Parts: sequence; structure tokens; C-alpha cells
Amino acid sequence: MEWPDGAEGALTLTGRGRDIVTLEDGAALVLATATLRVTATPDRVVWRVTSQPRAPGVADLVGLRLGPGFRAAASAALGESLDGSLLALLVDDLPVTALISGFGLMRSQVLAGGLKRVASVRRIGTCTGWRDGGAAAVRAVAGEPAYHPDVVAAEPPEQGRDPDAWHAIPALPPQAMRRRRRLDVMPGADVAAVEAWFRDTVAEADGSECALHEYTVRGEVAVGEGAVGWLESIPHVLPYVDCSGAAPSSRLLDGTPLRELRAVVRERLTGVVGCTHLNDALRSVADVDHLLRLPVA
Repeated sequence: MEWPDGAEGALTLTGRGRDIVTLEDGAALVLATATLRVTATPDRVVWRVTSQPRAPGVADLVGLRLGPGFRAAASAALGESLDGSLLALLVDDLPVTALISGFGLMRSQVLAGGLKRVASVRRIGTCTGWRDGGAAAVRAVAGEPAYHPDVVAAEPPEQGRDPDAWHAIPALPPQAMRRRRRLDVMPGADVAAVEAWFRDTVAEADGSECALHEYTVRGEVAVGEGAVGWLESIPHVLPYVDCSGAAPSSRLLDGTPLRELRAVVRERLTGVVGCTHLNDALRSVADVDHLLRLPVA
């Protein structure tokens, strides 16, 4: 695939992942690592991709657009052998990270007073935050200026009390975006306790990071059945006042087999029932099955 003549504004997405187990003595043992680097054209078509480890099918991502249909095409390209792997999870996150990537530039333009947007009625009904009659929808129907999502100052979690939970994370340049994701599994004989957490941040001009989206998902998985017992979603930072209304939707997944979880999220948590970003956090719980099966020497 050739880079289009005169194309500017390339999008670069870099992902890093790590599987670790905490041993009885408290030491952290690294079981696997993965990196993924993607360059996309301004219209989000994958132009170049490299990964570590190298894997069959990764090169076939070139030419795919980071938008609707990408995940299905990427899953077919990677094949079942990578299901649940770190590399597959990094690939799975590409369309949504591409979606939010322009927020930093948009925020800087708003702060400078150079960006005025009219709320779009086309977004009504697409998610809980844009439910009919909600604050964002009402402004759109009235033709009023769109809300610009606010952000909240956030300390990097890797500087907290559990540094082993995070791999090395470099600083971001201003206007860049970052998605951090963590999935903890505490196995028991019959039930595994699960906690999934994610945060989307934007880098400010002073080098600090501010959160745009942040959720925690807690619950239990029936080990023998390989199925969700229950899940609870806790919203922390969200862009619109109505977004938190999606949190109860996680209970619609109770009893779902982990191998079917991603498909069931897509089927049940649509429109105003769900939230794009919460859905991603819930889908990640499917990887509990992979973590429970990792060999620990």
C-alpha cells in the first residue's frame, strides 16, 4: 500500500502489554510481553504495522480502516491461535483509540477559543450519553453549541502503591492521548475475582495528564463453567452528564460464557443501553479465561 500523495496528519498508535503473576513471596513474574505500532493515514487507514512478537496475519491489517468492521476483519486476519493474547488485545483496542485520538487537538483549539461546534442530531440514540431527552440531545435538537467534554486532573497510576502492576510508560507530548488498561484476576477453587480498569487521558501543555474516560469493572467468574458470575461497573470520569446511566447494563452479562462475552456485549449493550468505552472494559473480561490458563513455572 502506498502512502497517498500529499497526505498529512498521519496517526501513530503505539501499544504495549504485559502479563504478570504475583508470587507467594510478593515478587512479580513476567509471563509475556507484546508491543504494537501502527501508522495510519489521515482517514485512519492502516498504512504500516509492526509487532513484537511477530505473528502471522499482522501484516494483513494493512489497508484496513480503523472504524466499523475493523475488529471482525482483524480477528479473521489474526486467526484463532492469537485469541486472548496480549497482541490480539492491543489490536482490538485500535479502532477506539483511533476514535479518541483527535480529542487533544480539539481540546487545545477549544481552550484557545478557535473551535465552535454545533451539536449533531445524528448522534442521538447512539449511546447512553446521547439518549433522547438527555442533556447532549436536547442541545442538539435546539441547534445549540455542542458540549465540549471536560477533563479531570489524574495522577499516573504507575506512580502509586503498586508499581509492579504497570510496565514502563513514557511521557506523552502535548495533545497526545493515552489509554491505560489493567485486568486483575484473583483465582480461587471455584470462583475467580476480577477487576478491570481503564482510563483515557490527554496530555496537557504543561506535561500533565487529564482523564476523559475512566471506569472500574468488578465481579466474579465461575472457573469451572468459564462464565461470568456477575459484573458491576463503577464510573469515575465521563464526558457527558448522562454517560453514567450505562453502568447498570453490565448486569445484562451475568451468566455469559467468557468465550461468547465479546459477541454478547455487541448484541445486548447497543444504543442507549451501552457506552462505547464501558463496552470495551466489559469486553476485556473475556480475557480472564486466557489469564487463568497461563502456565506459571
